[in-house]
Amino acid sequence: MKKYAVMAFIAFLTISCTLSAQDNNRRGGQDGNRGQQREMRQNNQRETRQRANAQTRPATQERATAQQRAENMARRLELTSEQQTQVQALFERQDEQIRQIRQQNQQAQRQNQEEMRATRQRVTAEHNAELEKIIGTEKMEQVRRMRAEQNSRRTEQESR
Repeated sequence: MKKYAVMAFIAFLTISCTLSAQDNNRRGGQDGNRGQQREMRQNNQRETRQRANAQTRPATQERATAQQRAENMARRLELTSEQQTQVQALFERQDEQIRQIRQQNQQAQRQNQEEMRATRQRVTAEHNAELEKIIGTEKMEQVRRMRAEQNSRRTEQESR
């Protein structure tokens, strides 16, 4: 009877240890690996898409001229020469409008940048004046030197 009890106890321990080990593998190892595998798969898919896009689209993508686009459309849609001429004129007007819009946007961006730079300089000067009133002239000179050192370090790091 004792033998059966000891055998049953050993069998119970063996089964419980085995089940416990399998449960730990599921929680710790495999779930972590599944996440890593999923992430690797997504990265591979992303890289594949990027490569495909790079191959289909040249690095310096130039738009076809209005004449080329009109000829292409005429060939695909079997347009008459009169229709092709009208389409080409339309494309040329569109190109000119787009060119003007881009120029206006660039000018607006430049103006905005200049305005922002002037505003930033004005606000910085005001803040520095307030700070100087609080900490005094000598300490403000120390602050200016510290800022200059930080800026020189930052430009050195950026140039590397």
